[in-house]
Amino acid sequence: MSFTAAMIGSLLRSLAITVVGLGIAVRLTRSLRSLSSREATWWWGLTLLPVFVPGLLIGYGYRNFALSLVHHPVWNEFLYAVLVMLQITPVGVLVLICSPAPPVSASAVHVRRLAMRPPSLLEGEEQRASLLFVGDLFRHHAFALLPAGAVMFLLAFQESEVATLMQVSTWTEWLFTRYAGGLTMAAALNVLVYPVLLQLTVMAIALWVVSSEQSIERRETPPAQVFHVKQRWLLIGFVLFAVVLLAGLPGLVVMRGTLNGFSVLSAHPMLMQEIGIALLFAVTAGGCAWLLSGWLIFRKGRAGRMLAVALLLPGLLGALALGMGVAGMVQRPPLVSVRDTPLPLLIAETLFLLPRAMLLRLLIGRLTNSSAVHAARLLSSGDRTHREQSARLIWRLDTVGRWGGLLLVSYWAYIELTLPSLLAPPGMTPAPVVLYNLMHYGQISGLSAMLFASLATPVVVMIVMWGVSRVVMTRLRSI
Repeated sequence: MSFTAAMIGSLLRSLAITVVGLGIAVRLTRSLRSLSSREATWWWGLTLLPVFVPGLLIGYGYRNFALSLVHHPVWNEFLYAVLVMLQITPVGVLVLICSPAPPVSASAVHVRRLAMRPPSLLEGEEQRASLLFVGDLFRHHAFALLPAGAVMFLLAFQESEVATLMQVSTWTEWLFTRYAGGLTMAAALNVLVYPVLLQLTVMAIALWVVSSEQSIERRETPPAQVFHVKQRWLLIGFVLFAVVLLAGLPGLVVMRGTLNGFSVLSAHPMLMQEIGIALLFAVTAGGCAWLLSGWLIFRKGRAGRMLAVALLLPGLLGALALGMGVAGMVQRPPLVSVRDTPLPLLIAETLFLLPRAMLLRLLIGRLTNSSAVHAARLLSSGDRTHREQSARLIWRLDTVGRWGGLLLVSYWAYIELTLPSLLAPPGMTPAPVVLYNLMHYGQISGLSAMLFASLATPVVVMIVMWGVSRVVMTRLRSI
């Protein structure tokens, strides 16, 4: 298959995934907006679970099943599209929640619709009013849905890890496979121009629609809604379906192989060193992205917005485009001196994680009750008992979100495969990349055990760091 055919197929598949996923995301968003603050945190966590399932686990779990469909490529494509849609739909929900209210509110559109008569009865001014109504309706939906749709399209269009393991024809699979097989960097960058231009066009349209309406002041906060039984069942159904397909079935494959091949771990002492390298890169890049996102959020004015767009753009182009761009830069003077150091990988991972860190910070800001946090801080001026109560409240109301966001961004850095595959310095290949290369040979018991160990380690580290940080931070605040 040619690169053009692979890119057209990826474009059509991504559009279909975006349309279906966006429709589901809109309904999930309505359900989440109607929740009380106490329920919202739990439901948000459940809804976002699919986002944190590693592509390494999904691709490995469905590897053999995809090979069994070699004579039925349509069904393999359909399965892959469903898996990608389940992963990107929560991201669409997150963008919808964090986006500003549209300039033409839903209530205004509803009132205008009630006031309109049938088109056959309209004359003169009423016809012009009808055209204005259609324009307002378009502006409302375009402003509300286009940013989320653009982000979902980009994520579906950029996906490469699951596509490579399931042998689905995408432009990312075509380019990454041939680059690993000996395609020169110059030739890879020549064909990479076309998907990059397509993604830049999508981002420019979304940015133009949003920025062109920023000066309009007709905004409103969505009114509180009743949480209907159908909405609850929609949330439960989506979470169960996504978790079973993305984590449940692949997890069973891994656990079955782990029980049979756990003894293999002792024969691979280098695995723990590779896991340590992955953790080192994850903590460093995740911390840099989290700190940089916090700094960007407080940038004001036109210069601040332009700086934010410039820093967010590389990450929005996807890991493959970003990784090949950085790899091409460090192969030429004067940057060739840092080619074999960890610096290119750390910079690339920081830029790649920056949009995700920004979204997490915006969501945490929406869920944080600032007045409750302020009241909790006022308690710290009292006696020791009040200071201890203040420390516990501040942890629960404010610190837990910030610390959790940092851990999640670092986790994303740990499971990232494309950037380390392209930029990891010699002798410092992270464990997920080593396992990813081995997975192309199929599902093996020993490999399942190694995968279990590499994916369980960051989870255990996060739990330990969570508990230690809670004790340390509350103790320090209560002194």
